[in-house]
Amino acid sequence: MISRFGVNVDATIDALAQILATVNSREELLEALRELNIYNQDQARSSFRLERARAASLTYSSPRFHEALGAEQKRLTDAFTDLFIEAQNKGWMSENVDARAAAVFVQAYTVGRVVDDIAPEKVDPKAWIDLVMHVVDKAILN
Repeated sequence: MISRFGVNVDATIDALAQILATVNSREELLEALRELNIYNQDQARSSFRLERARAASLTYSSPRFHEALGAEQKRLTDAFTDLFIEAQNKGWMSENVDARAAAVFVQAYTVGRVVDDIAPEKVDPKAWIDLVMHVVDKAILN
């Protein structure tokens, strides 16, 4: 379970590094984050989100598992934090927003999508992405 999570962490870190290397404006950053969110929020990724939620729920009963999963989680949070710090350094994100808090928040709404993944009546994917990006634009990058 940890190795599968680690593979997904690696893929996300690679995507974030690509974003950092290629965007040249706040608008390009927003578009790159929209594309990343479209991918991560896709219904086809529901099994990954469910597995991630399951893995997190197992950490309470195993300190060893908690430590191992926590190390992978830290790598992911650090990568998002680095992205947001770079956005702040370039003036694309308010310095009034804590970069690490933003990093945790963007992961939380992805894992939180499990609520919709298990619901018989799904939220419209475009409406979900539009809401996510509104929050990213107005509350995180603003």
